[in-house]
Amino acid sequence: MSELFHQLGIDWRLLLSQAVNFAILLTVLRLFAYKPIMKLLKDRADKIARGLAYTKEAEGKLAEMNEMVKEKMKAVDAESLRLAKDAEARAKILEAKLLEEARAKERALMVEAEAMIETKAHEARAKVEREAALLVRSAVAKTVELDPKLIDERLVGQAVAAAKAE
Repeated sequence: MSELFHQLGIDWRLLLSQAVNFAILLTVLRLFAYKPIMKLLKDRADKIARGLAYTKEAEGKLAEMNEMVKEKMKAVDAESLRLAKDAEARAKILEAKLLEEARAKERALMVEAEAMIETKAHEARAKVEREAALLVRSAVAKTVELDPKLIDERLVGQAVAAAKAE
């Protein structure tokens, strides 16, 4: 075998020293490079896994918060609808009350207007009666001056015309 190594140009001492050097280099690299790099990669993978877990937890909390917000919005919508209905009911009651007050004022004004009209009508009747009495008095005075035999329609018409002229 030594001859085989010699024909191939391999020196067994050199090969052995290179094998020892390679083992030392492998041990040094393993201790100072491979293990720290592997530890760093493992720490990084753990950190990413924790981040993903936190993300899933945050997404769950976000979904819960969205549901809570939706429920609150529904409650707020229901409350605003209830308030709007209450306001509408109060407005209808107020409208009915105002309408009734307006009708009462209208009735009062109508009664007042009727009383005023009746007063004016009484005043007008009294005035007409006074004027009629004056006309009749004037017509009678004119007819009394005439002879009763001569009284006819024409004379009565003239008397009324004369009384109107005064």
